[in-house]
Amino acid sequence: MPHLFRLTTLALAVTLLGSTAVFAAPAAAPATANDSAPLPLDDLRTFAEVMDRIKSAYVEPVSDKTLLENAIKGMLSNLDPHSAYLEPEAFRDLQESTSGEFGGLGIELG
Repeated sequence: MPHLFRLTTLALAVTLLGSTAVFAAPAAAPATANDSAPLPLDDLRTFAEVMDRIKSAYVEPVSDKTLLENAIKGMLSNLDPHSAYLEPEAFRDLQESTSGEFGGLGIELG
């Protein structure tokens, strides 16, 4: 029963924090490469609060590294189908497997 209470509290906190961030955030113009806008501190505070709530109320212990890596993976995976986060070892493996010359047209049939 304590796990159910903790999980319900976590779900409620994430929902409240998420809805606050969605409704409180003003619509911003698209950022450009030369845009020197300040960091979105309110959004970063919300992210830190959610991370803290997960660490304190999640059913199982979760490390900071795991949470941050999954957050990065989520950010990149939602940009487009070709963006992804690779951990250092996976990146080295990719570099090894793609070093060299390739031939072909680059056509994909579906």
